[in-house]
Amino acid sequence: MAGHGLDWNSLVAFDNVAAGHDGVMSDVSGSLIIKPCVAAEVEFYELSNAEHPEFAQLMPTFMGSLQRGQSKELQDHLTTAASRSAANEAIVLPAALENETEEKDAKDVAETNSALRGKKLDTGLAIVLENVLAGFQKPNFVDVKLGKRLWADDAPPAKRTKLDDVASQTTSGSLGFRIAGMKVWHPEGSGEYKVFDKFYGRNLTSDNVKDAFSAFLCVDQKTETPDMIRDIVSNIEEAVGSIEQIIANQESRMYSASLLFVYEGDPQARREALDSAVAQTAQNRDSDGLRTQEGEGIDEENDDDDEDEQVEPKLFDIKMIDFAHAEWTPGQGPDENMLVGIRSVRKVLKSLMKGISRESPPSKPVSIPILSIQQQNTAFIVPLSMSLLPGLSLSAPSTATPQPDAASHAPPRTEELPARSELRFEVASAKSYRIRLVRGTAELFGSELAPSTTYIFSGTKGAVFTWHGCTLELQGEVDSEYVGSETEAMVEWLNVHGMLETARDDAGVGRDSNGGPRVLIVGPDDSGKTSLLKCLTAWSLKMGRTPTVINMDPREGLLSIPGSLSAVTMGSMLDVEDGWGSSPVSGPTGVPVKTPLVYHFPFASPEDNTRMFKPLVTRAALAVTSRLEEDDEAKQSGIIIDTPGSVNQPKGGYDLLMHIISEFSINVVLTLGSERLYNDLLRKFASPKSSDDVVHVFRISKSGGAVARDEALMRQARQQQIKNYFFGDSRTSLNPHGQWWDFGDLTLYKAVDPSASQAQSSFLPGMDYDDESAPGQGAAPWLEKVTPSQGMVNAILSVKFCSGNSSLDHVRDSCVMGFVYVAEVDEARKKVRFLAPHPSRWGDRALVWGNWPEGVGDLVA
Repeated sequence: MAGHGLDWNSLVAFDNVAAGHDGVMSDVSGSLIIKPCVAAEVEFYELSNAEHPEFAQLMPTFMGSLQRGQSKELQDHLTTAASRSAANEAIVLPAALENETEEKDAKDVAETNSALRGKKLDTGLAIVLENVLAGFQKPNFVDVKLGKRLWADDAPPAKRTKLDDVASQTTSGSLGFRIAGMKVWHPEGSGEYKVFDKFYGRNLTSDNVKDAFSAFLCVDQKTETPDMIRDIVSNIEEAVGSIEQIIANQESRMYSASLLFVYEGDPQARREALDSAVAQTAQNRDSDGLRTQEGEGIDEENDDDDEDEQVEPKLFDIKMIDFAHAEWTPGQGPDENMLVGIRSVRKVLKSLMKGISRESPPSKPVSIPILSIQQQNTAFIVPLSMSLLPGLSLSAPSTATPQPDAASHAPPRTEELPARSELRFEVASAKSYRIRLVRGTAELFGSELAPSTTYIFSGTKGAVFTWHGCTLELQGEVDSEYVGSETEAMVEWLNVHGMLETARDDAGVGRDSNGGPRVLIVGPDDSGKTSLLKCLTAWSLKMGRTPTVINMDPREGLLSIPGSLSAVTMGSMLDVEDGWGSSPVSGPTGVPVKTPLVYHFPFASPEDNTRMFKPLVTRAALAVTSRLEEDDEAKQSGIIIDTPGSVNQPKGGYDLLMHIISEFSINVVLTLGSERLYNDLLRKFASPKSSDDVVHVFRISKSGGAVARDEALMRQARQQQIKNYFFGDSRTSLNPHGQWWDFGDLTLYKAVDPSASQAQSSFLPGMDYDDESAPGQGAAPWLEKVTPSQGMVNAILSVKFCSGNSSLDHVRDSCVMGFVYVAEVDEARKKVRFLAPHPSRWGDRALVWGNWPEGVGDLVA
């Protein structure tokens, strides 16, 4: 730390902390904290930053370690503080509170020191971290200790017994987390902090732990409207969901680690943060968003930050802390002990949100959703996690932005829509089309349009439907625009929604419940399957449900790019303009972000490689089923699956379709656009073997607006999706980063065309997917390790959540961390230049180069 000009003599006591022990210090500016620690914690920070960048961004920024051996007084101070720090007491209480609880803590400290006796700690060592509280005026903060088991494998028996007793008597045992300490600012009078120590947390139960989060978020202060509080809680819950996804895809063991929540406690500062967020969202939505490509560039790895950039006020932040007993454990799977606690935190936040909603239901849709309080404005930066992480810390203009056209500046026109009619439109990628609801009510694929709010569409087809009539204000140039009156299908679709709601109510909630309806939508291509999926999802969200939506069509991208199979539990409204919304980014989003689980299927159709598609379906089904068992509300809401038309082929007895139905335990099949498919499935499920095998098959009318899509248009749409992934759209500009990698640092797999390898594999025994005599060989013909070459320029590669040395089956089944674009291959220097959505390097990860989607030649210069 010498390079930072930091020395012990310049440090001051850090008093603004929540629980734990003495010994935490700060630099004079307050931007850094120096925490006494054990060597294992420093090593974990170093390894996380070097090899696990997606997790490292959940941690406070690691600045290094500090050691001083010259001063005996400091040596003694750090020895004592480090001993206490290793004793699982998470947060440091201010000195005043320590005095108040000194007698109560004396016995615990004595027992802890006894349990640790004989284990020598590295004295005189401290870790230097960013001060997460910096930037807040009066930060509220709460330490949430995670895990039902609180002791590491090397803990002595006495300590194990003590911590097991603590867990059994607190919410650690029942929920997998407990409140270890909390400070909340109370602005009354001259203002003061109210401190909740560890005994407060130990006295909480599963029934009232929600009250702690309510106090932390100042709900009872009533300085914000119920709608606003509800949306803030929704934002925080979504952020915790992002953390859950990251940890679920890591192999680690972290005992007594914590989630540190920080929230602005000063009402005025909180109001400024909210106003800034809403103003920013309004500016993004109402502006033309028309940018040229002049001056656009790709940030290389050493891009400089603008020192004069104005810092937006912070609303909340979340970090993982306390890693004295943490380690990376390759091959042992995710840390379920931690995940139980994180999922319970999400349930408590959802319960809090519902309580606020019941007390004050909104009378009408808000014109600017409060959760346009972007991640940027809340100070929570979601790290590189699941499939879609474009734009983390990125803000450059987008090359995907529509260009100005004369029609976009023409005076707006009005359109009167009679009851039960819809405005159908098609707009090219280079054009922009604006719709504003002037009077009445209307929805786009089930999602309501907010009154007096301008929505901008580009490169899409859509239909605005009204049940009771409305007036729309329209502006821009479209390829097609007309009012359709043949909308009987919408009434039928709404009846299907009612049927599914009845099934959800009948399913009930709890461990004994079989869960809500498991719906599969099938039919030929361009029959309106995705439109039905969006409507059913949006309507169920209005009812307070949290359905899990699954996309099995690699030509489409559900919160991902084409070439993906994805699943996401929908807990918030859909985005009218984007269709589904977006996954975590650091910039503004119009609705709460979603965190999808994504698998890479690098072929255009499941029939192109059934042996790869089937195990991915099985893997996704296992992941979804496990997720539903952890969330009673999601289980009751059920699942809805979209499929490509290619799985509806009668040859082979609908083999792929039957596999999806079997793996996901489908009990409702909705068929569109094919009478033969409906009758074939009706016969197949006419005689179930048991009540558990009953599958209800329904024939659903096709929407009058469903038309065949031209392949050239589809290709253009796919390329636009890829561009938006890296550069953003007209509302959210993202700035990707260039990275040079040596050939030797990459582990690259190429998806092999099955037709090319079939001649060889057909003569080999044991190559059938269902042949258990040849385990691990099912994927072997379709993936091969290759060396980078010029042939991969302009290709899209997936970065997997597995090591490059993993088995082929593991590489195939591993979910996606993100996607990168191959901008240049220098075979002479043996280097590859990638375009990545995030500046961090991904370390030892398997890269998969597929046949789908097609390369994008004009993505970069």
